[in-house]
Amino acid sequence: MTRLIFVWVAAFMMVVILPVAHAASKDAQELITLMQKRAPQECELTRLYRELAVANKAGDQAKAKALTKQMHLVDDKLRPDNAKVQELTKRVRNTPDHKAILEQQLKSDKACKERIR
Repeated sequence: MTRLIFVWVAAFMMVVILPVAHAASKDAQELITLMQKRAPQECELTRLYRELAVANKAGDQAKAKALTKQMHLVDDKLRPDNAKVQELTKRVRNTPDHKAILEQQLKSDKACKERIR
């Protein structure tokens, strides 16, 4: 199931984000590449947060602990790129590329939410 989600996200990102990269600055292109790389893990974190909320509401501490552990593992995969993403985001802020990047991120977030319903 996770592999299927990853393949779907990768295909979605290729169709939605790559067209923006052709007209984007070097910094914007690098940020888009990082966004594409991180999208499956970020979507997985969103799914895990939702499951954690359900487990906590149900009082299932064992499941909550297991989900928290999974979240830390996914977060560990994202952490190495956090500083670079922040740096690039600052560089593209207030540029013509910024709006396009935000729009693509919103589309990606929406697609993720639709998949994990």
